[in-house]
Amino acid sequence: MNIPPPYTRDMPPPRSEALPMATRSERPTRDIVSDLWNHTELLVHQELDLVRADLGLKAAHIKRDVTAASVSGAIVYAGVLTLLAGVVALLSKWMDVWLSAMLVGAVVLITGTIVNRMSTRDLESIDVVPRETGRSLQRTAHTIKEAVHD
Repeated sequence: MNIPPPYTRDMPPPRSEALPMATRSERPTRDIVSDLWNHTELLVHQELDLVRADLGLKAAHIKRDVTAASVSGAIVYAGVLTLLAGVVALLSKWMDVWLSAMLVGAVVLITGTIVNRMSTRDLESIDVVPRETGRSLQRTAHTIKEAVHD
């Protein structure tokens, strides 16, 4: 294990200690503006990434709900068609075929409307506005205004 020798007054200090750290008042304006530009650019990129992530989550949620509603609708449709034919055939033993078809059709129409409203209620309640991004942008703007005025 190599341990460096202790420094004496005769020896120059290590390079990292030889250069004094610049204080805020000693930094050139060019460097401050450059840092501000770089940090602002990074902040804008991060805000855009937040918007993408926020909208991506909402889009995935919408896609899942629409897919589930579509698949369940197709299954219900196939089952209903099969059952309707059987119900119409059964009711035609006690009434005319056209009347049994009208009665069954009305019941199915009402039932379908109720099921449709229940499945689309969740879809309508999804808030697609990227609210977290908006709040973050407001905080960022406020922070930049404070930094500029200080």
